[in-house]
Amino acid sequence: MELPEKIKSLVSEHIKNYGLPTVIEKPIEKGDIRMVRSETSRHHVVIHKVFESPHGTFMTGMLCHPFLEMADASDAIFLAGELTAYPLVVQACMYVTIWESQIEECVAILESPEIANKIAGLIWGEEDYGLLTGTSIVNQSDSRWVFKESQAVDAQTLSSNCLSTILAPA
Repeated sequence: MELPEKIKSLVSEHIKNYGLPTVIEKPIEKGDIRMVRSETSRHHVVIHKVFESPHGTFMTGMLCHPFLEMADASDAIFLAGELTAYPLVVQACMYVTIWESQIEECVAILESPEIANKIAGLIWGEEDYGLLTGTSIVNQSDSRWVFKESQAVDAQTLSSNCLSTILAPA
């Protein structure tokens, strides 16, 4: 799926305005905002829970992006300077399950790990807990629709290996 030119220009503008994130050296914990890699890309992910399995350590988390214009009602918005030097949108509807080996540097930490629970609750239409959110996507004519579709593909790609392993019959 090809992203519209508007989204490509947002990415270029973001890199020009904010540069690369600052790296924080620390063990992986709930509430970390980590860079996570797949075979084809890298993404910001808020770590929500950490699990041990016979196959190894894995985490669940929520995919993030820095594009305020693409936020919807299930996204928590953090403005530039709140968590990182750049704005960050945490997508409660883009949940990933990833191996510890996919986790890279920590670029920010939520003020409280419990904020991760509050963000995760946005997907169920729960109280917004005072979090800044976007507006609902009503239909496919909304310019954010294609972006959300691309994020869903990315979430599936990031999660596929881990999920297929931990859910495989013994």
